[in-house]
Amino acid sequence: MASAEAFLHQHRRRAGVITLTVWGNDINQFVQSCPDLQCVVDRAPAETAAFGSRLHGILARLRTAAPRARIVVVAAFHVQRVDIAFGDQLIAAFNATIERVAASTRSAVANPVAAFNPAGGPAARTAALCRLTLLCNENDGHPSEAGHRVLAGLVLAVLRNGDG
Repeated sequence: MASAEAFLHQHRRRAGVITLTVWGNDINQFVQSCPDLQCVVDRAPAETAAFGSRLHGILARLRTAAPRARIVVVAAFHVQRVDIAFGDQLIAAFNATIERVAASTRSAVANPVAAFNPAGGPAARTAALCRLTLLCNENDGHPSEAGHRVLAGLVLAVLRNGDG
């Protein structure tokens, strides 16, 4: 955070767009800290609120360092192929928090859920995840090259709409 602030202070007049994706480690650490699904269900509200507080702190500091910058937060998606409905609910809660916090800091949100977690059942979900993440080839939920292109397109769409 200190490095980002220093960079933004140094380039204050040129800080046009800031993109931020910070939810992955938060969700992974939370889910991995639970021994079962019930634990995740029970702790989800508190974990989501704590994440929102951390995100607000980050966005507030970025906004202070670059008051005129357009900030776009990339919302969450999940790579769950079992318990899909629960994964969707958890991500919806995180994304609602991202939306609320972003709005409070004059930031916009690019939401990848429709692309990465499409409706249409497990086959459609798996096809999207295999194409847009490294999940099927490397057992890694990070975006693939195609996924990064989709995310970039979503950010650009937000910027074209004048948000952020």
